[in-house]
Amino acid sequence: MGLLKRRSSLALFFPSFAASECYVAIAGLLRGQLRGNASLVPFCIFVLVQLVLVGHFAYRARRAPLAVLAFTVFLLSYAFLAWLIGGMAFADSWL
Repeated sequence: MGLLKRRSSLALFFPSFAASECYVAIAGLLRGQLRGNASLVPFCIFVLVQLVLVGHFAYRARRAPLAVLAFTVFLLSYAFLAWLIGGMAFADSWL
């Protein structure tokens, strides 16, 4: 997984992680200001960016399939949680 042999392509997971953090931070700053369908645009942009970033990461790091699988599952689950928290923050409607 990049521990025995250094693979710089595995560092490409960071932009997806950072995008999730930025999405939650922006949603926190705009807390309660986007209700209903108004939060649909940032959500769609976020999902599209995440899919592109994770797809690019998986393509570039394809020589380490086990690591790619592990990072892809992590990144997509992290993005899902960021989407959930961001959606609640945009609407200011918490579980």
